[in-house]
Amino acid sequence: MNEQKKICITTDCACDLPPDWLKENNVDVVYFYITTDTGCFRDVDEITARNLFEYIGRKGTRCVSRAADAADFRSFFENKLRYYDTVIHISISSKISDGALNAAEGIRLLGENSHRVLLLDSLHLSTGMGHLVVRGVQMVEQDATAEAILEELTHMRERISTSFIAHNAEYMHRSGKISKPLAVLCRHFRIHPVFRIVQGEIRMGGIQIGDYPASIRRYIKKALRHTENICSDRIFITHAACLHTDLDTARSTVMQYADFQEITVTKASATISSNCGPRTVGVLFVRK
Repeated sequence: MNEQKKICITTDCACDLPPDWLKENNVDVVYFYITTDTGCFRDVDEITARNLFEYIGRKGTRCVSRAADAADFRSFFENKLRYYDTVIHISISSKISDGALNAAEGIRLLGENSHRVLLLDSLHLSTGMGHLVVRGVQMVEQDATAEAILEELTHMRERISTSFIAHNAEYMHRSGKISKPLAVLCRHFRIHPVFRIVQGEIRMGGIQIGDYPASIRRYIKKALRHTENICSDRIFITHAACLHTDLDTARSTVMQYADFQEITVTKASATISSNCGPRTVGVLFVRK
């Protein structure tokens, strides 16, 4: 009987999965970086979303996220290959970040071991890519082959719904995702922009106007329409420094319009939060 090859799943810190879950399931992450006026910090363990927002609130002007470089990825993969035969790395969308490009270069730098690391561009961010990580771990536990895992996850990424509503458009303007006039318009008229991931890109998915809790409810109701076409096993509610009342609103609205076996609330990393701003919240799920 042939010995089953050992496979591990890795991902970027921008997956926004709970740290306890990552640890329990032996999923290591590559850390990205946040650069401010005061220095460069490693996401998650050196800076959090709340740290970042407090800094900006004190009139900080510079806030730029960047992916790990190729050397970081090479070192990360070299370490994993000491313990596993094959590594499957699930990256943030290549149309949003340089993470996938840098990971590919890091793999190339492995030389004769490069074939042992397989890269999957999630075409998503945050817990949209997190859904792929969860499924990849499940398949590893089921002794699936690396080829089977890649094939299933490649098809699955087309069925993931990644969207979020932002309290305002200031941070999206800072990150160059929307124009200054649109950001000013949103601020003056209490417009809350909704963004979706479409074919790996962040696109405007509509707006909600007025009271923010009511806007969250309307956004979620619209996102969860056609529940018969939604997988009911899991939904992530992922947020960037939301108020407890925002999260209560989001959870109760999800429960009102859909029946999920598992509702998991997660915190957005500084990488994700730096591009969307405080009180941003999203619902991320898989369609059938």
